[in-house]
Amino acid sequence: MVREGLRRQIPTPDPAVGAPAAARSERVCFRHSTRPARRRCYRCQRWLCPRCQERRAHHIFCGGQCYWAWTVETQVRRLNAWVRRRAVPIGLFALLTAVLTGGGLAFLLSYSRSEGTLQPSPAVPRSTSTRPPETPIPWTSELIRILRPAFGARLSAPQVTVEGQGPPRQSLTLWVNGEVAATTVSGEDGTFVFPDVLLEADDNLLQVQGRGPNGAEVFSPAIVVYQVADRTASGLRYVQRAPDNLLRGNPNRPEVALTLDGSFSDQDVDALIRQVEALQLPVTVFLTGEFIDRYPEATRRLAASPWVEVGNHTLNHRHWTAYQQTRQQSTLPDVTPQALQFELAETARRFRTVTGRAMAPLWRAPYGEHNAELRQWAAGLGYTHVGWTVESGWTLDTMDWIDDPAHPMYRPGPAIVRDILALAERPPHGINGGIVLMHLGSRRPAGDRMVDVLPELVQGLRQRGYTLVHVSTLLRRLRHPRTKSPVIGGGKVAPLGLQGQGSEEGIHRPRTP
Repeated sequence: MVREGLRRQIPTPDPAVGAPAAARSERVCFRHSTRPARRRCYRCQRWLCPRCQERRAHHIFCGGQCYWAWTVETQVRRLNAWVRRRAVPIGLFALLTAVLTGGGLAFLLSYSRSEGTLQPSPAVPRSTSTRPPETPIPWTSELIRILRPAFGARLSAPQVTVEGQGPPRQSLTLWVNGEVAATTVSGEDGTFVFPDVLLEADDNLLQVQGRGPNGAEVFSPAIVVYQVADRTASGLRYVQRAPDNLLRGNPNRPEVALTLDGSFSDQDVDALIRQVEALQLPVTVFLTGEFIDRYPEATRRLAASPWVEVGNHTLNHRHWTAYQQTRQQSTLPDVTPQALQFELAETARRFRTVTGRAMAPLWRAPYGEHNAELRQWAAGLGYTHVGWTVESGWTLDTMDWIDDPAHPMYRPGPAIVRDILALAERPPHGINGGIVLMHLGSRRPAGDRMVDVLPELVQGLRQRGYTLVHVSTLLRRLRHPRTKSPVIGGGKVAPLGLQGQGSEEGIHRPRTP
């Protein structure tokens, strides 16, 4: 499950660390030299004041021209990647690129002529001040850190108390979704508290601003938290607790399931198989039908490993609800029971054709978009939906789909491991029964991918008394609490593949007690 980019951007720290205060305050909108700016256009990177910002496709643009140009460029890049994979002759590749680019430019021109809002604002006399250089300088963000709430927390209350650590006796400013929300002064020990911070009922980007030792402005690393109170009369929520939506196993058992979603790339498959074999590590992987078609050899290697359980990620990773547009989990108008059941059945058929084995009766909705209606349709085919563990104030979503190190919410692989291990020590039950969400395939630098840090994560969890199991094992524990799983030498839980090889169910179905 690869989620889309967030709707908002965070306030960007001033680049000139140590620059005079007057220079730092002169960052202005490229259209209005008298208006301060803290955000850039996602495409052209020019600074914008609030009046010039246009939110489209989860990003901020200076206008429709940049948005449509970015759209065309994105489609061209996707076409290039597709052409490279399919080895289309160079002549056809050039023709397709020219047609797509020309059509996009023609549409852009017609769009800009017909939409008056794209015209630049009336000229405003420029100030005599000199704008600072726009080359970003690395932040000294470790001076200030938000400690609570945790990164990715799902909160049911409309307000939250923000706590953290920073320089002692310093005035600090809290930014929420790019706007100043509150100010406070840190204590003698550097701790700070912002009480009763209002949240919106979707994603909220929090960041604290202060000053470094030389007086330069610094910002804490940004975090995102979600306010998940009911949004509609039907009570559909982003985090939906229900018997047919497995978010966590038995909280009284020290067991954890590591899961990975595979959709767009197989580059981590070989590394994953080496890791699970070396660590004797059960993992559950959710694959799309398109992944199976595109990477049949990788699919066969995953299916052949007795440590890998394979679930269903639908056929083509489409959206099933309107959450992206309305922030509500209402089923899209074109989604029918037949459409969902076809995708699940077709994905399972392709998996059996390629591997000769059956998928586990588990599915995970792309982007985490599902509701009771969709889960009921899937249950008609015997599927149980699997999410990831979300509790008050914390989550086991690694957000490793963020692959740009410059992104404010990017976390290196070792930092993700440290966060999970810290949660594992929370009283009273740590992450017992937890389901960790990760992804197969990423543009992250080497060393920051989750497959690179699996040994550290697994060793840390085992040292803390946790047993790593398949998702189907967590589900079986809930449905049949007294059922004992077979064990192999050393008291380790046997992978499902060792429980029924050669049977109709194959190695990926949970054993019937």
